[in-house]
Amino acid sequence: TRLYTNMKSTFTTVVVLSLLAIGAFSESNVVSSLLKDDAKVEYQPGDIEIITSDNVPKPIGSYSAGTKLHLNGFSIIYTSGQIGMDPKTGILVDGLEAQVTQALQNLKSLIVDNGGNLSHVTRTNLFLSDMTNFSVVDGIYSKFFTDHYPARAAVAVKDLPKFCFFEIMAEAVVPDS
Repeated sequence: TRLYTNMKSTFTTVVVLSLLAIGAFSESNVVSSLLKDDAKVEYQPGDIEIITSDNVPKPIGSYSAGTKLHLNGFSIIYTSGQIGMDPKTGILVDGLEAQVTQALQNLKSLIVDNGGNLSHVTRTNLFLSDMTNFSVVDGIYSKFFTDHYPARAAVAVKDLPKFCFFEIMAEAVVPDS
């Protein structure tokens, strides 16, 4: 397996070096791409690509917006949790409905900007700060997932990042272009 990344992130560098240290990858299999962001990289089956988009908020911690596992003819996108942060300002939007809508738009942007669409989503995990908000969340969710309902889990948690009301993460199987 080769891991492609632009290595701009200190966290990414630490992860790659840690994987090398524990023998998860051989040095010859870890490729550090210092190419410009618009450079085309040929991915092989098993390669892991760190993904992002200008249309999603920057991560607020030590993680990437998502990863893309390249396979034979298709890839699997794994997203990190998306919350209702405006990607332009980095500020959490106000109110439950606005946060759910923004989080789902962020999720959609991350998947679309990396070669997929919401019909490619196979699974979502929803995190709510209060389960009594489930019907509101589900109503907004159904406007994004209209004719294709992926497998889904919904759980209530004590606290979410930035004390938001809602967070969503997803897995999508996308065809290679």
